[in-house]
Amino acid sequence: MELFLRALELEAIDVAALIYREFFRLLRDVTPHEEELILTSLVSSFSKSNGMLEFKCFLVRQFSERLLLRHARRLLDTLDLKIGAKNKQNILVLNLNIVKSACLVVEMLEVIGQKFNSLQVRCQTIRNRLVAIVKEYLSKVTKESEMKYLLLEKDAEHRDALDLISRYKIAEFLES
Repeated sequence: MELFLRALELEAIDVAALIYREFFRLLRDVTPHEEELILTSLVSSFSKSNGMLEFKCFLVRQFSERLLLRHARRLLDTLDLKIGAKNKQNILVLNLNIVKSACLVVEMLEVIGQKFNSLQVRCQTIRNRLVAIVKEYLSKVTKESEMKYLLLEKDAEHRDALDLISRYKIAEFLES
């Protein structure tokens, strides 16, 4: 447990995700203080420009049942800022596969919107902004091999962007 908390503090989100998978049973029995540390560190990790969006989204989904409204609001505030950034601070910039990363964020937004009804409109607004950015990016892709990479690269859970596009009805990504 201490190793997991230390990995989150050091913003080694990929390590934290791997540790989570190995020690998920231990994390079920965390103390309220440890849970607050985990959730706070996880939410604040989205404000860092270090990539690793796939692992951050994975951990948010794993802890979604424990998220409180204040954590979700703070996460949405951060996403709103990071998606709107026009420089290297944008949440998609440091990720190799923009389509897969966007799909994972959409999935995370769906989870948050389902858990907190009062945040559904905000989640939809952020989703629409994110989809518009990725749609514009996809319209500029000219090579078939690049498009295959963007749509068929698997995430840590062996799902590709096409799986997520169909599950979360992101048809705009397929228009190009």
